[in-house]
Amino acid sequence: MLDIIKTAVNKQQYAGPDTGNLMASVKKVVLVLGPRSLMSVGYGDKGEIFAIRYCDYNNVTSDWIGDFYEHQFITEPLLADEEKIAAVFISTDRTVVIPASLYNSSEAANWLRKLHLVENDDVVSEYKLGSDDAYLTYAWPQMLQELVKRYFSKAQTFSINAAQLNRSFKNSTVVQCNISIREAAITVYKGNKLQASETIYYNTAEDIAYRIQYLCKSNNIEDAQIRCTT
Repeated sequence: MLDIIKTAVNKQQYAGPDTGNLMASVKKVVLVLGPRSLMSVGYGDKGEIFAIRYCDYNNVTSDWIGDFYEHQFITEPLLADEEKIAAVFISTDRTVVIPASLYNSSEAANWLRKLHLVENDDVVSEYKLGSDDAYLTYAWPQMLQELVKRYFSKAQTFSINAAQLNRSFKNSTVVQCNISIREAAITVYKGNKLQASETIYYNTAEDIAYRIQYLCKSNNIEDAQIRCTT
């Protein structure tokens, strides 16, 4: 299986100008793991991006092949120094945001299973959203959790949605959309209050635009800032 993955991996990379010795210049690395994909982002002392390295596979039906991720963990130069790995973000559409007033850790996994397909070999994790007084609960493969713990034991692990949900917009109306090769994580804030948070699979840009339009219409939003990241 590993040989199949290794020969069919698609790779892209970006290196910022005037970085000199790239690996020495990178002081912090953020890792994003998605279905069939992995992205490493290297930052300098002042938060500037020095390098982005991305890879994915398409030749195998399974979305989460352990051999693929472990091979990249071992061979990717940006991941060579565990001390530099600051955070690992998981891109998953199996999430639910629960208000703190209703949250019960023993029941959160059951609520998630009523909304999404959670496999027997998945784990359910939670993250406290201080800015919204809520909890983000999400499912991801146990195999991946074990690999992250083995190779990046000091890094914090989050759902990719957490990066969007822990921001303040000072009473503005904002739609955030983080777009990966297969998924789009969308959050909607109105008057600095969270209205919607979800991750969708898409085939075309129109799929994303339609979903944003639907969420805005459902929350009576006619004018909003739209912030997209990839």
